[in-house]
Amino acid sequence: MIAQSIVPASGPVDVAATIARFQADADTSLMPFDEGVLAIAASLSRRLATDAEARTFPALQALAFWMRKAELLRLRDAFRRLEDASRILVPRGTVFHIPPANVDTLFVYSWLLAVLAGNRNVVRLSSRMSRQGSLLCRMLNEEFHQHRDGLLARNTIMLSYGHDADISAALSAICDVRVVWGGDGTVNAMRKVPLPAHAVEMTFPDRYSWAALQVDAFLALDEEARDTLADQFYNDTFWFDQLGCSSPRTVVWVGEAGRGAQAAAQFGDAVAARIRARGYRVDVGASLAKRTFAYRAVLDQPVSRVSWVSNELAVADLAAMAPMDRGHPGGGFLFQRVVPDLSEIGGLLSSRDQTLAYFGFTPDSMRAFAATLGSRSFDRIVPIGEALRFDRYWDGYDLLAQFTRQVTIGSSQS
Repeated sequence: MIAQSIVPASGPVDVAATIARFQADADTSLMPFDEGVLAIAASLSRRLATDAEARTFPALQALAFWMRKAELLRLRDAFRRLEDASRILVPRGTVFHIPPANVDTLFVYSWLLAVLAGNRNVVRLSSRMSRQGSLLCRMLNEEFHQHRDGLLARNTIMLSYGHDADISAALSAICDVRVVWGGDGTVNAMRKVPLPAHAVEMTFPDRYSWAALQVDAFLALDEEARDTLADQFYNDTFWFDQLGCSSPRTVVWVGEAGRGAQAAAQFGDAVAARIRARGYRVDVGASLAKRTFAYRAVLDQPVSRVSWVSNELAVADLAAMAPMDRGHPGGGFLFQRVVPDLSEIGGLLSSRDQTLAYFGFTPDSMRAFAATLGSRSFDRIVPIGEALRFDRYWDGYDLLAQFTRQVTIGSSQS
């Protein structure tokens, strides 16, 4: 079984030999928040923040900010608070990550949280890597080369292989945690591949996200504040071509209908201006897919009008809130509806819904709204501008806790 190693070095790799090495190193796990790991992460953060090419990719700058040393030390302190006199956290062992191809920085978040918890890691990367993904791997290799004497280089391999069921089965057979980020198709395919009886699995299927804006709060903004909000919405929506599960696809305006239409029109213009200013473009294939989706939506959904603001932004007005299948083409397509109260969407939500990005509501009102939904939906409710901000809490999991095993320590009763 031959795969293509990408990190910590590029070239063909014998998967069986890698598995044997991981099993031989089982007794030499990293300690949680190992100083060597923190040093590499901090160095990579600085490199991403200062490299001229990396600075052209907002998603890489967000990653650099998230993995800066101060943030990782805060994470370490939070990790230590999970322990007490009767409980310690230890690494689970080997983590097999299967990140998505459409969010090409996610593999670093998943890997780093697992390695900070002290685990060995196998990361399967897509062979269709983007320019920013390739840049990220090159920088990781440079960091590994500079720190080649540490345990981390022996405990990490990022590789690529085709649809080879034997390799997936072999890697699954030795893992203690399997993390499947790739959406419904990948999750369903990997669930056919057995895991050791003791292993745990985290799955991240296809999800759908919303935005909710309070009409009067938006109309009260001056022009500069509206532009800032539009810029934050742009970041949430267009960084990954609207294909990230957390990117808003339906926008709900909450307020009086006439003022809602006015606010929606002004916001659409502001977002279109940000798209032009950022130089965002969709290719021909994505544009055709968006148009095909729009025509089908007009037939299948209560769509009253589709406004083609530009090739990069189309807005479909909904005549009513109705159940939807959550299909979406990406590339700048929004459903939109003005409702008198946010509770109107409550009955339409399902386990497919992940993030609600909001503006003009108080955190307390969002907390009260979430409490009315029960188990129906929304794992994350965040201000607009933070929809793609990665956190250890994702899709209802505490990733840092999931990457560790709790050891309880009793004491004799006196």
